[in-house]
Amino acid sequence: MGKDGILRFTERICVPRSLILRKMLLEEGHKGHLSIHSGMTKMYKDLKVTFWWRSMKTDVADYVASCLVCQKTKIEHQRPYGTLEPLDIP
Repeated sequence: MGKDGILRFTERICVPRSLILRKMLLEEGHKGHLSIHSGMTKMYKDLKVTFWWRSMKTDVADYVASCLVCQKTKIEHQRPYGTLEPLDIP
């Protein structure tokens, strides 16, 4: 317990088992102003600096996997690039 009355784990804020609170943190971390739809690894690293809860990494992975915008922009959903062809010399 810190001097400010907040429970911490290695300087990170311990988030209680409130699904609503965790969902709010995940939404803000994923759709935030500075990290618009970041991937699972970046989002986890960003949240890990400030917060801690059990199975945090799994929750982040599940949240990013369920994001419709992220599913649409995955590389496997994009058209493959064509082969490189030399330009004609004038």
